[in-house]
Amino acid sequence: MSNKGKAIIMSIVNRLLRNFSEKKSGIPVVASAILLGFTLALTTCGTPAPAFDGTYKLNNEFKENWNNVTDKAVSYSDDVLTVTLDYSMKGGEVDWARRGKEGFAQRWQVQSKNHTRAGTTGWYTFSFKVAEDLDIPHYTLSFADFKRIIGRTDTGAPPISFSINNNRFLLGVSGSDKQSCKKWASGSEECNNSEAYFLTLADTQELKGKWVTVTFRVEWKDAGSVAVWIDNELRTEFYGNLRQGGTAFMYKVGSYRNHMHQATDRGVEIQPVTVQYKAINKGKTCDTVSELCSDLEQLTGSTTASKMKHIVKCGEGGPGSCRGVFWD
Repeated sequence: MSNKGKAIIMSIVNRLLRNFSEKKSGIPVVASAILLGFTLALTTCGTPAPAFDGTYKLNNEFKENWNNVTDKAVSYSDDVLTVTLDYSMKGGEVDWARRGKEGFAQRWQVQSKNHTRAGTTGWYTFSFKVAEDLDIPHYTLSFADFKRIIGRTDTGAPPISFSINNNRFLLGVSGSDKQSCKKWASGSEECNNSEAYFLTLADTQELKGKWVTVTFRVEWKDAGSVAVWIDNELRTEFYGNLRQGGTAFMYKVGSYRNHMHQATDRGVEIQPVTVQYKAINKGKTCDTVSELCSDLEQLTGSTTASKMKHIVKCGEGGPGSCRGVFWD
């Protein structure tokens, strides 16, 4: 209970006791004693944890996503947010029963309260840690992504994402405002960008079992760019249409696993997954999100990728349209 709540209760109790002593109240002495004892128990003993107030406790510029599963999936310790998704946890219908069948997706994410405006440059960072034996078979677990906002509505495929798919860490970037979308009865919209690239990191296993820091620099412009550093090493730099018709862009961090049916249809049992997060920040300059800006590898000024196993380009046809490509 908050100090303010305790003060209110104590004020009520004191008034009741005072009124009783002045014979203005007919509350029996026993009842008054019970009320006083209850109050003391609340203020001095095992106080229940306050309800989650929708604000990310480690950075008040973020709030809870409206489709999250129960807050039982979350715990806090010092500066670390731990998210454990269990398959029994059902979130919003647009996730869990997106395509009319239960078990499609679930999440616990935080998202920016104030989004980055189109035509500007934003810096974003977060750190995460997964177990060395993390197993994500046949489905996708996203750690961070960005959502395009048009007016007041978030819509379209994420222009940038960082995830693990079928036990491979992936960076996703797209550079076109042309998309094909399908609206499901659940209200969810699934879109495919006409120029989407998915880059498979060659050092997937090396990123497990330790803290990893991911930093994004994004120019949200028609002729924009995105740069992604992993532990200060520049892993990709991409130039294209990052604005994609958006008026603003939402930054989301947390565990979002989706397309789980691709595992369950194969008879794979979905196991609980735990991910730790910390240092989730967004700002207009690097210095506002990180103390290690001087350590970041310098930009090259051209589309490039480093330490990638392979790169595929996908179109509006979705996974069936993906083809391997090379970046100089």
